[in-house]
Amino acid sequence: MDHKAEKVLVVEPDDSLREHIVAALSEAGYQVSTDYRDGMKAVLALDPDVVILGADPPQLDCCDLLSEIKGSEHTRNIRVVMLSPGGPAERTRGPGIAFARAFATTE
Repeated sequence: MDHKAEKVLVVEPDDSLREHIVAALSEAGYQVSTDYRDGMKAVLALDPDVVILGADPPQLDCCDLLSEIKGSEHTRNIRVVMLSPGGPAERTRGPGIAFARAFATTE
């Protein structure tokens, strides 16, 4: 059976959390990239199936990146999972754009 691994772009500034996410996804068979410095250019270059988007990546605005992903004809179908510090109240402060799921992280 020819199985193509799903590609995941992890945009998370916290080194420890990013390493745990990458390890878990890699072990599960996903192709994982953490090269997000160029924002939307990185998304277009990798063409990921899923973007895991931390709430505060350095030199990027997560809401702007989410808006770009969902606003582009080429990337609007990419699933986005938001990682947000805080509880449910913090997760409701989204930009009004659809994302697959939001999870709270510990600070």
